[in-house]
Amino acid sequence: MYENMRSGQNIGRIKAAPNLVNICVDEIAQEEMKGRLYHCYKKEATNFTNVVELLDEMEKLYDKLHFPEASTKSRSFLREKDPQQRETIPKVVEPKTVLEQKGTKGTFLVCVQYRQNATWQGEIVLMESEESYEFSSALDLVKIINNTSSF
Repeated sequence: MYENMRSGQNIGRIKAAPNLVNICVDEIAQEEMKGRLYHCYKKEATNFTNVVELLDEMEKLYDKLHFPEASTKSRSFLREKDPQQRETIPKVVEPKTVLEQKGTKGTFLVCVQYRQNATWQGEIVLMESEESYEFSSALDLVKIINNTSSF
């Protein structure tokens, strides 16, 4: 399993991150997790039915916030739209409300600190135990969630 990187002392710092997301895992069936994603920029939960949907929604949020800034840009053969103007996106939900949400199989606070080498680096907190782990890729993040969720 993963080595516990930090205990509860750094959780306050993570809770204050502007791009904090709360992943509430409600069901794990046939090795796919289903649940809800919460953040301060949307009033209602974003449901996901698999890992790809979860990661896609998180990536869309980070692109919208321009935080953390991606170090690489996706290429496409399709004609690109005009570049998005940077604008400040207001928080519509208090962080406390985001933190109150719980998943039946597990609750994870995720703070992506960097998007380098076409993946993510950051920290994840298991809310049930307040254990904190660092991850160096999106795959690493998914492995931590899978290995620490209640089955």
